Amino acid sequence: MPALSVVIPTYNRATLVVEAVESVLAQQGVQPEVVVVDDGSTDATRAALDRFAGRIIYVHQRNAGVNAARNAGIRASSGEYVAFLDCDDAWLPFKAALQLAVMERVPDAGFAFSNFFVWREGERTPDGLGHWMAPGESIARHARLTRTSAELGIPSPRPFAVHVCDIYRLSLRQPVVLPSTSVVRRSVLAALGPLPEDNWMCGDWEYFARASRQFGAAYVEIETALNRSHDDAVRLMRRPLADRTRQRIASIRRTWRADADFMARFAAEVDRVEAAEWKTLFKQTCYEGDLAEAREQLREIERLSGSAGMASRALWWAMRVPAARSCMAALRRNTR
Repeated sequence: MPALSVVIPTYNRATLVVEAVESVLAQQGVQPEVVVVDDGSTDATRAALDRFAGRIIYVHQRNAGVNAARNAGIRASSGEYVAFLDCDDAWLPFKAALQLAVMERVPDAGFAFSNFFVWREGERTPDGLGHWMAPGESIARHARLTRTSAELGIPSPRPFAVHVCDIYRLSLRQPVVLPSTSVVRRSVLAALGPLPEDNWMCGDWEYFARASRQFGAAYVEIETALNRSHDDAVRLMRRPLADRTRQRIASIRRTWRADADFMARFAAEVDRVEAAEWKTLFKQTCYEGDLAEAREQLREIERLSGSAGMASRALWWAMRVPAARSCMAALRRNTR
């Protein structure tokens, strides 16, 4: 049994997936099992991957979404540890050996994740996770134990800290784990069950939050992966804002709002975060001119926050005026 399996879901990225696979096969000191799940690609993905015959496991399925592909990859893999790599990202050569060493030395963490470089047009910007954080926020604030790479006896390109932490509450407010930086114990995957396949926007986000709450996480401060910043046709962020926001609301309700113990302590925080998502959806719905739907969304905002706020109610009343609706319609046409 290989120590590490790497699951790479892909869809219509024939060139990029080759770079991702090559970055795994080039790992130093580790020979991972590589499972590429082709999620119904219609381009030359299969032909592009033929060059790796005998060195990877290729799985093809009908298009079902990124989390369905990840689940298929988990089923096809056999390693004690499972890592994920998005097909438009890449690993640095030391990643696998370093994070396996962390997992061996931090047995009370169910998974490890790390910082990453933002990779755009060949340029690398460090501390990608830091750019996700709100001002003053950091993973270190949520750590219950911090050890240095020297204390753990882990050689690395430069010294780094490992924070054993619970990112569950932080994950309510923002994504924390870039999947391409993660390594998970198979026992944890078995206990959690499959990733949510009906939530393409936040399924991995909530999955790592739940894994952290139940099994703990180890955050490795050093960058171990490259997160490609680009704008191709299949990026999730190109999907409509309203669809992405609905997925976010569904995730909040399924995970944090359904957690009775968490709600007993942090109900007001859950309400604030969900209300903010409803406000985003409300503004988009007003922009689209669906006043009946906007009215229902305004009620959700008022229920969660006690007040819609002057801006939201002003927008609602403005959209009831025919001239305002015509103006918004013209704006929408001119921005398409």
